[in-house]
Amino acid sequence: MYIIVNELDTVISQTISVTKKEMVLSVIRPYLYIHNINTGDLKVSIEKDASEITSFTQTITAIKAGLESDNTYYHGFIKFQLASPIRLSRGDYVIKLSGVNGYSFASDSFIGWVKEYEDRTNNVTSTISSLNSPHSVQLWSLI
Repeated sequence: MYIIVNELDTVISQTISVTKKEMVLSVIRPYLYIHNINTGDLKVSIEKDASEITSFTQTITAIKAGLESDNTYYHGFIKFQLASPIRLSRGDYVIKLSGVNGYSFASDSFIGWVKEYEDRTNNVTSTISSLNSPHSVQLWSLI
């Protein structure tokens, strides 16, 4: 199995498209790789036309406390529960992942946003073909 990540320096973004009439979004779950990092906060925000619609910030300490592993690294979906569901109408939006409030990137400690990779829903191959794949994220919608 390969895991391909973009390391979070300050901001990583992913465009999503709402193709139905609307989406009522309650949870954003980016697939993250956490390596040796213990300080700072992560912020997930949604923008439309370069204007922030909503955001949610969690401390890395709280994120790590909720993980199933006490290792120095972890990869999996991290839940960002919105304070209240938001309605997204048809169109394009940008999800941004930011390191804030003391988050610092270093070669031996970082967080990365995993790109779509081979798993049980994608075919397993012997070559890396997903370098340009979108970042992996789950959106929990009420509609």
